[in-house]
Amino acid sequence: MSNNNNETQQKQRRKTIPLRPENANPNYLTLIKGFVGKELSKMALPVEFNEPLSMLQRQTEELEYSYLLDLASKEKDLFKQMSLICVFVISGYSTISLRTTKPFNPLIGETFECDRREDKGWRSIAEQISHHPPGSALYVESNSWTLQQSYILESKLKGTNICLKPCGQTLIKFKDGNTFSYGKVTGKVFDNENIERYQIEAQWDKWAKILKIGEKSNFEEIVWNSTELPPNSNKMHNFTQFAIELNEEEMGIAPTDSRRRPDQRLCELGEFGAANRLKKCLEQAQRERIKEKGK
Repeated sequence: MSNNNNETQQKQRRKTIPLRPENANPNYLTLIKGFVGKELSKMALPVEFNEPLSMLQRQTEELEYSYLLDLASKEKDLFKQMSLICVFVISGYSTISLRTTKPFNPLIGETFECDRREDKGWRSIAEQISHHPPGSALYVESNSWTLQQSYILESKLKGTNICLKPCGQTLIKFKDGNTFSYGKVTGKVFDNENIERYQIEAQWDKWAKILKIGEKSNFEEIVWNSTELPPNSNKMHNFTQFAIELNEEEMGIAPTDSRRRPDQRLCELGEFGAANRLKKCLEQAQRERIKEKGK
């Protein structure tokens, strides 16, 4: 009886968001001519260049395939555990080639809380901690692991390219005491004698498998497949189902939560004119607060 009640009470999450207006495709070349050599985070871009998520929500979105950390937490083979973490990192890039608009830059002190204990077994909180360059901190806890992440994105527009340099560190700790930290993922796992134990092969946006090397025989195991995009995803910012759920309004969230940003909400609704006006007001108010603190 209790199981049936729990299933009945499980939160029903939205399946769609408003379709992006067809006339809202930004002209990147026209825009960037006046910004060559400048820091991207300091550009006042119109919301037509944004997707209706904040960078804090995008950071949280990398937890979509958190089941890989659940598998790693149960793994007794230390090297396979490390391989699963590498695949988890890869999975966070599964839709990046389709997402051509940028997330909203969070305001200083902006937060995003995500409670997915009922279906994914974890909850998280992220906060924007610096403005230039934009930096954030994320903390996630589940029954079998915790994740801490600091993140700063340095970006600059050059004459022929855009340079993006993500800086920071991620720390994952399992209940058995094993702790892993990383900045960038690699494709092979070595032991302390520099002997290769596992290889990771992947079509980075579709699947990944791990191959055990040595001992009596090699074996391979597919540990991750990306989920199919929902219907009309190409008209909904190429969001996955998980991304669609991230900006859903909820009761009881903090006043500083990204879901309460009115310009971001108007962007989701396709009301770009009103969103741009509000965005300018919010950014100007932040500049004035920073200037006042500097006195």
